[in-house]
Parts: sequence; structure tokens; C-alpha cells
Amino acid sequence: MLNDYQMDNTRCQVAQALAEIGDKSAVDPLSRAIREPLDKRRYYGNDAISYKSYYEAEQAAFALALVKLGSIDAVVQGLKEEMDRWYRDRYEINHNLVKSYTRALLASKTPKKIVPYIAEFIWESEPPWTGLIELSTFFADALGSLGLPDCVEPLISAISSRTKEVRESAARALVRLYANSSLPEALRQRILSERPKIIAPHDDYFYSESCEHHDKGIGVEFPL
Repeated sequence: MLNDYQMDNTRCQVAQALAEIGDKSAVDPLSRAIREPLDKRRYYGNDAISYKSYYEAEQAAFALALVKLGSIDAVVQGLKEEMDRWYRDRYEINHNLVKSYTRALLASKTPKKIVPYIAEFIWESEPPWTGLIELSTFFADALGSLGLPDCVEPLISAISSRTKEVRESAARALVRLYANSSLPEALRQRILSERPKIIAPHDDYFYSESCEHHDKGIGVEFPL
């Protein structure tokens, strides 16, 4: 019989197998498992870094299995709980979990349902925090990859971000959406109306006398 340390890979394989055969009875146990914190999961050995890697791999597998089984609620909740750590301690956010949950949701058969959840996390922080910028750009890229009409307005809002990296990611996503011929023409024209803002050169300057910082423009190419 395998112990928990040896079964880390097996858990992932079992979750994948249950999803492949479409076993809906797996939804409840997988939903409970994905809510289980690291300190409640049993691993043997002394390598705490490996524990974290095993846990992240398992959580990613559970999330993808749930989405394939048509159940996104527990995955959305896991994503929200992880992002809510920002309010408590920004350094507690596990970027790998956030990205794994999001990638799983992107594989949903009903991707339109997840747009509001992803758009919700293109956050602003004052002053800008590198970790949050990274996640916000990741979410903007995720919306662009969905290519859905519902992604247009959240991305247009994001090109007004105070943070250059977020503006750039949202702008590139909009350019990709514009190039999508299946997008309704009205939305393509809506994106096109933002072209002057998207192609405006980036200008970042600091007034030493008044200590004012100005960060304007995006400077992303927008071919027609």
C-alpha cells in the first residue's frame, strides 16, 4: 500500500481519470479536497518546499478535474479565497495556485460564466505592488485568450490603469480581440475607438520640484 508521500502523483492521476470518464460522483469529494489547506494535507518527509510543490500540483489537478466535470463553483471560490489574502497579507498570495485555478477555469465549457470572476481581479494598488501587477497582467492576458464579447469592456477599463504593465497587457488583449473576425462588428468598432489611447507612446516622467509622477500612454502597436 502506498503512503501519502508516494501517492502525491496518484491523487493527480485519479482526479484526471475521474474527469475523463465523466464521473459526476467525484464532484463532492473533489470540491472538499480543493478547499483543504496545505497544513491539513498529509505528506511524509522533511522537505517543506516539496510539500508545497505536491500540494500545488494536486490543487491544479483537482481544479481542472472539477471544471471538466462541469463544476466551477469550488474552483471560483478557491480563486477568490486566494486573492482575498491581499487584504490580510499580500505576501501570502500563492501565485501558482491563482494561475492554476484560472487556467482550469479557462478550460470551462461555459467560459462566458467565468469572465466576471477574472475581470474582478484586474486590481489596482496604491502604491503599485509588483506581485499584484504580475497577477493583474496575467488576468488581462487570460481575458484576451478567451476572445469573448464580454471581455471587451473589462479590458477597455484596464487600459486606463495607473500601472503601465497592466495597460500594456490589456491593450495587447484588445488588439487580439479586434483581430478576431468572429467578434461582433459593433464591439470591433468599440475597440477601434480606443486605438488612439492604445498606440499613444508611453511617457513616464517625474517632476522633482513638485514630486509629481506622471505615467501616461501605452505604446502598443495596433495594426488595421
